Amino acid sequence: MKFSALALLFPVAANACPADSDPYYYPDELVRPPNFWIDGVVPILHGNTIQGYETPIAVFQTMIVDQVMWDCVAAFDDEAVSVIDFERPPFVAPAEHHNSEARALCMVHAINKVLDGGLVPDAAPMWKDYVDSLCLDSTVPSDEDALSAVQNDGMDTPYAIGHNIGRYFLDKMRNSGWNFDGSLNKFGEECTGVCTIYGDSGPEPYVPVVSPFEIEEPKKKKYRSRYQPLIEDNGKGFVFAQAHVTPHIGHNVGLEIVREPFFSGDEFPDAVLNGLKDPKYDYDDEAEEAIEQVRLTGESDERKITIEFMDNKINLAGGLIMRLRAEFELSLEEQLMYHVGYTTIEHDSVVLAWREKVDHDLIRPTTVVQRMGAETINSYLGPNMGTGEMSARDWHPYIRTMPHAEYPSGSGCICTVVAEYVDAYMADQHGMDTYPTTWEFAAGSSKQEPGVVPAAPYTLSFDTMTELRDLCGESRLWGGMHFTKSVPDSYELCEGLGAKAYNDWARQLLPNADLQSLFGDAEKFVS
Repeated sequence: MKFSALALLFPVAANACPADSDPYYYPDELVRPPNFWIDGVVPILHGNTIQGYETPIAVFQTMIVDQVMWDCVAAFDDEAVSVIDFERPPFVAPAEHHNSEARALCMVHAINKVLDGGLVPDAAPMWKDYVDSLCLDSTVPSDEDALSAVQNDGMDTPYAIGHNIGRYFLDKMRNSGWNFDGSLNKFGEECTGVCTIYGDSGPEPYVPVVSPFEIEEPKKKKYRSRYQPLIEDNGKGFVFAQAHVTPHIGHNVGLEIVREPFFSGDEFPDAVLNGLKDPKYDYDDEAEEAIEQVRLTGESDERKITIEFMDNKINLAGGLIMRLRAEFELSLEEQLMYHVGYTTIEHDSVVLAWREKVDHDLIRPTTVVQRMGAETINSYLGPNMGTGEMSARDWHPYIRTMPHAEYPSGSGCICTVVAEYVDAYMADQHGMDTYPTTWEFAAGSSKQEPGVVPAAPYTLSFDTMTELRDLCGESRLWGGMHFTKSVPDSYELCEGLGAKAYNDWARQLLPNADLQSLFGDAEKFVS
C-alpha cells in the first residue's frame, strides 16, 4: 500500500510484528521497490522536511540521500561502484541477495543512519516511526558497532550493510565542509557550545559591510553596490534580518564532479577556473528594469505561475523523475542512476555559484529600488493587490528574495546543468536528443495568490530542456530577484558541466557490461 501520514501517527505496535523475521523479509506495508523512492522516501524527506531548508542546504541533503541509496544498489550488485571512490563498496552482500527488494531494505536502514546522524534533523524521528511501522528494526547502531557487525560478526544483511553505508556517508559529511552538524563555529574552530547547523565555518566569518538596518545609501561609494541583508517578518509581527545562508561553502566545500579526474585541462570552463568578471551594473537602469518586470508580472497569471514553479527546484526534479519513471517504466535502480548524477551536479553548480556570490557580494534589486525613497513608481503592489502607483521604499519582488547575494543567479546555474544532464541521459538511455515536458497547473494553485491565480487551468510546455532552462533563468528577472547580467553570466559559469556529469560520472557508476544485467533483473515500475 502507499505510505501515508497515518503510518507516522500510528506505527504498528511491537506485538503486531513477527518475533524473528528473516532479515531479508520484505514487509507487505513497504511499497514495491520501483515505488519506494517516490512513495516512501519523498513524503518524509523531499516533499516535507527538506522543503523547509534554504536551497543550498536542501540541495546538499538531497544529494546525500541519493548517494546513500545508490551505494545500496552497488552493495547488492555484482559490479556497480560506490560514489565515494568509484571502487567496489567495502561490504557486498551475497550474490543470491542481489535484487531490488534487498536494495530497498538496505536504503531504509542507510537513510535511518544518516538522518539519525543529523542530515535532516527534523526528519529523523519521522523516519524512525516509518521504519517501526514496517516492522523493521529502527535501532541505529553506533559507528563502531555497525563496523564490527560486518567486519567481525560476518553480518551481510540489509540492516548491517545499510548502517555501514550510512556510517561512511556520515564520515564524508563531517569532512565535506558543509558544517552540517554545527561542529565548527564561524571562525572555523571546534564548537564548544551550541553552533548553527550548516552555519558559516570561516575561517574568516562572512560579515556584510552594510547593515541590514541601514536605511540610507552608504556614504562610502565602494560600499553602495555591496550586498545588504534584507529585513523579513514571519507574518505574525516578528521582524528579523536575513543572514547570508552558507557563505562558507564556495571556498570550504569540495566539488564532487567538477574536479579531476572527471575534468582535466581545458575541459574546465574559464569561469570555473578564474571566476566571473564584475558585471559593472548601471544600477539606475537596472532598478527601472526590475520595477517594470515586476509590474508586468503583476498583470500576468502566466508569469506568476512560471516564477513560482521554477523557484521550487525540488518539485522540478521530482516532476522530471516521475515523468521519466512512468514513461519508460524505470526500476528503482534506473531511477537512481539517473537521479544521483542529477543531484550531484546540482550540488556542484550551487557551490560554484556561491563562491561567486560571496566573492562579488553584490546588492539585491529590493535594496536598490527601496533606496529610491519616496519616489513614485508603478509596479506590482503585493498579493491580490494588482499593479499601480506606490512609493519605491515599499517595493518588493513577486516572491521572497533568498538570503544571499545577487550575482550570479544560482537558479540559472542549476537549470543549466540540469538541462544538459537530462539531454545527455536521454541520448544514452533512450535514444532521444532531449526530453519534451508538459506541466499543468490547476486554477487557483498559486502559493502567492491562492484561489485566484491562475484564473483558469494553465499549461507550460517545453519542446526541449534548453527551453526549460531559458525560462527558468528568465523567471528570475520577471520576479525581480535579479539584475540582468546575473542570469546569462550564470550560464557562462555552469555551461558544459551537466553533460560531462552524466557521461563521465553517473554513467561510470555502472560498467558497460553490468548495465543490462542490473537493469534487466530489476523490478520495473508499473503505472
